[in-house]
Amino acid sequence: MKFDQLVHEFLSAGIHKGDVLAVHSSLSSLGNVEGGAETVIRALQEVVTEKGGLVMPTHTGNLSCYKKTGYHPARTSCKEITGIIPDTFWRTEGVVRSIHPTHSAAAWGDRADWFIEHHSPSTYAFGENTPFHKVALAGGKILLLGVKNTRNSSIHVAEHLADAIYMKASYTLPEGTVYLIELYDGSIIEHPITQHIPGCSQNFDVFDPLLLETHEMRKCMIGPAESFLLDSNRMMKTLAHNIKKQPELVLCHHTDCSCCTNRRKLLSIL
Repeated sequence: MKFDQLVHEFLSAGIHKGDVLAVHSSLSSLGNVEGGAETVIRALQEVVTEKGGLVMPTHTGNLSCYKKTGYHPARTSCKEITGIIPDTFWRTEGVVRSIHPTHSAAAWGDRADWFIEHHSPSTYAFGENTPFHKVALAGGKILLLGVKNTRNSSIHVAEHLADAIYMKASYTLPEGTVYLIELYDGSIIEHPITQHIPGCSQNFDVFDPLLLETHEMRKCMIGPAESFLLDSNRMMKTLAHNIKKQPELVLCHHTDCSCCTNRRKLLSIL
């Protein structure tokens, strides 16, 4: 695929100039892209323009934990967690990245600084006024580019908005865990983890039929990649409502998932 074809297909999918777009992606799903991840990013920028904006997950998981090197927003790779497109995106000129040491986000556009503002280790990564919540507040959309809702970080925000009771069985790091974070000015801070880390997302696609039926999510093809475009604000409201009513729906059934196993145990005694 070439740049012009990507631009055409993004427009045909319903992405427009001025859109704020959260993007979760798989480069390999697109087949052979001339210029690779850089071309995909340029095409998205061409479509939404700086009047809109792009937000991508640049999560490092626990990679910065227990390491003397710490988390460096200007150096720490996210390729192992969120893939080559986000890892290329945060390195792109004009893109800014938050200092959250496990679940950072990167943003581009006229409001880029606003999207990542205050996204620090002292806040829950997907709470209110965090980057993906702000996409919803800005009337934005979510593009699942060759991936499914199991990769949709915004559903973690819906869990928070629902005040899902199972989150009391939070997926936490050992008490006293401290992250080293290098700020953009070169100074290094030590910060204890004071908020739990988001849990499992493997069952998030359980909501697909509902979201397709309500037209809050629709399927689109970007080249060979089956993709989905969602209304972020409507999706969050719908899922927060449903998670509050039936929290067990979100939990996966993998026997080796300690997160969902512990959360299901909590629900069974409440």
